[in-house]
Amino acid sequence: GVAVPVGQLDSYQLMALARVAAMYGNNTVRLTVWQNVLLPGIQIEDLEKAKAALLEVGLDWKQSNLKSGVIACTGNRYCPYAKSDTKGHALEISKFLEEHLETDQSVNIHFTGCAFSCAQHYVGDIGLLAAGRKAGEEEAYHVFRGGGFGTKRSIGKKVSDAPVAAPQLKPYLLAILQEWLEKRNPGESFQDYSQRIQY
Repeated sequence: GVAVPVGQLDSYQLMALARVAAMYGNNTVRLTVWQNVLLPGIQIEDLEKAKAALLEVGLDWKQSNLKSGVIACTGNRYCPYAKSDTKGHALEISKFLEEHLETDQSVNIHFTGCAFSCAQHYVGDIGLLAAGRKAGEEEAYHVFRGGGFGTKRSIGKKVSDAPVAAPQLKPYLLAILQEWLEKRNPGESFQDYSQRIQY
């Protein structure tokens, strides 16, 4: 597995992935719905060489309970419908959370820029939907929590009375996650905790 923060790769990283897949794997690169990459077929004896080649181009193979669950739609840099810079905010906020918090379970945080919801904010443990804004206002998000998929499928509930300005999301999300870690039952997931306290 290769961690690709919010799915952004440059051309050097793409070529490095292809080289690692060709040299050490079965010449296949798989993309995940979490905007990460899988390189199947790497033999145990080649694993350290493959890891080193990834690290050389700024990619990581280590799993992170926060960063690996963060996904973002294209955002307003490239999409005319998006109301916010979802990828920029996702990178900035995931880095901040990793620096201030350690979780023993993964938490899925979905940033989506408009009601089309390409990043499916409604099924994230925490879902962020960009809000409309007037000229001069900061980009902001409606906050949802408790969503899930698969056997834990559920639609997240909106928990913010008003959109939260992008700069305020860092302390806002940090407080939500710290509360979960402090008040949850032993081993309780973020989704289960959120549904139990019925936000």
